[in-house]
Amino acid sequence: MPLHSTLASAISEVRGSKSLRVTHTSGVSLERARHILVLDSSFNPPTIAHRSLALAGYYLHNDVSAESDAVADEEVSHNQEASPPDSILLLLSITNADKAPKAGDASPEQRLEMMQRLAEALYHAHPPTSSASRVTRIQPQSVAVAAIDAPTFIEKANVLRGTFASSPDGPPQRHTFVLGTDTLIRVLDPKYYGGTSFGRDTALSTFFGSEGLTSILCADRPDLLASSDANLSSAVEEYVRRGQVRFVQLPENTHRVSSSAVRQAIAAKSDNRANDWGLMVDPAIAEFVEKNGLYRHETNNGVMI
Repeated sequence: MPLHSTLASAISEVRGSKSLRVTHTSGVSLERARHILVLDSSFNPPTIAHRSLALAGYYLHNDVSAESDAVADEEVSHNQEASPPDSILLLLSITNADKAPKAGDASPEQRLEMMQRLAEALYHAHPPTSSASRVTRIQPQSVAVAAIDAPTFIEKANVLRGTFASSPDGPPQRHTFVLGTDTLIRVLDPKYYGGTSFGRDTALSTFFGSEGLTSILCADRPDLLASSDANLSSAVEEYVRRGQVRFVQLPENTHRVSSSAVRQAIAAKSDNRANDWGLMVDPAIAEFVEKNGLYRHETNNGVMI
């Protein structure tokens, strides 16, 4: 079956089912993973910012592992990031992506195909990590792509826990959702939980799980946090104190990169791969975009990232 038809079948299978379907895996099965870093996005298209977010757990591990050996063993045992994720999952939510496409826009099937190209690049990325004594380069044992029909992070976390249950003789599997700062602000905004902090905290207790095996890793954008509501800033501090939210500094050259910026740049210069968008995506993604004539009619209105 052609790849496009296979992906269309996967999308049809998960639509309305609150389930997940893995469409590609570089490396071993996610069922063998102990710690999965989950990047949920519209990938329209995938950018170098997505790439950096997907490797965020390894950047954080580099910082944590270099800390003093004086850290107590008990603290390390409860630290979900004491070791890096061994696997990465690129997740496309069909509920969000399944909107009527604009002229030249990428279909959900095309996004999954671009995500597959990103997964292959990530699998061979060998992100750096270190210990107190040496610096090494490690490789994720698995980078997978999946489609899911679950609009909220709480639902996504529940689906993941139900799909990749730990083996009886192994340690429980951990899931770390990596988010941009703007997404974290939305996740913690009480207006999505009946307008109260209590409603938010009750809902998020389900997300993090009773065993604390789900956490959030956020790209550090102090400018966005500083401009947010004081109550939201206080909530961020509380979840950080609990160890349920952590921050990591990503490469500065990704701060102004977004899918919408890529689409708008292509629409402005659709006759060739202009440097202003070609530098924001991996070469394999740029090749796919050009080959399929994507985003040539993007406008400044209705941006979706």
